[in-house]
Amino acid sequence: MIYLILVVEFDRLLETQVTDFKLYSAIKKLLDRKESGEELDIEPRIEVISNFLEEQMEYYKEYVKHVDDKKSADTSELNDFLGII
Repeated sequence: MIYLILVVEFDRLLETQVTDFKLYSAIKKLLDRKESGEELDIEPRIEVISNFLEEQMEYYKEYVKHVDDKKSADTSELNDFLGII
């Protein structure tokens, strides 16, 4: 049941947040393969996805350097949902 919810939510996230057509297509193709039950092994990089992830990691590495408020977010609700003690 949780798997189905996560797939639906990921699909919604993909549809609403990924605006680059090449990136969207690559992610959708990979997701479709995984959802079909295809066992994915080590494969060559998917350049558009890898480049996007590298750009995002670099962006957030720089972003957190300039965040003044170092307080932790309240994750109790998320922990409860995931069953983390």
